[in-house]
Amino acid sequence: MITLTSDISLHSIREEDQPRLMELMQAIYPPAYEHLWEDEGQWYLNSLYQKENLEKELQEEGNHYYFIQYQKEAVGILRYIENTPLPWDSAKNAVKLHRIYLHPKTHGKGLGKTLLVWLEEKAQSLSAAYIWLDVMDTQHQAIRFYEKTGYAQCGTRKLVLPGLHEYLQGMFYMKKDLSPGSTAS
Repeated sequence: MITLTSDISLHSIREEDQPRLMELMQAIYPPAYEHLWEDEGQWYLNSLYQKENLEKELQEEGNHYYFIQYQKEAVGILRYIENTPLPWDSAKNAVKLHRIYLHPKTHGKGLGKTLLVWLEEKAQSLSAAYIWLDVMDTQHQAIRFYEKTGYAQCGTRKLVLPGLHEYLQGMFYMKKDLSPGSTAS
């Protein structure tokens, strides 16, 4: 367990947690993203959070995958991967924020900012040059949040997946540079 504040902690996700992970993501993902999908996101949930995919992700080098707990209740997930640069960058010392999902009932409570500050501190301790993520270009609230915490758009791509509406496949790459003297914000 990693304690971030008296109310927020991270708990490593293990293979045997797959049913709990799926149940949590069934509660979190559809309210925010079902409009992107022909099947309300069931293909995505069944692909990413099924046992075989979880086992594969947990074995990836540099993988860190957590349940986010708020007041002792699992309310989200966080996954980041060390030594994973942007696709066009040859540098190895970058951290990819691969997944961060929070239950809507936690929005506005400072969890997202606390998690990003913690990740920035973690990335700095690993001497990472930057943290990056990708975000759907239609998720305006998420984009504004990342911008407020110091991330900037640095590229675009299309996310082509079965059942994802073609007109909603746009994504932004966002990046936050970490210089040796920078502080978490």
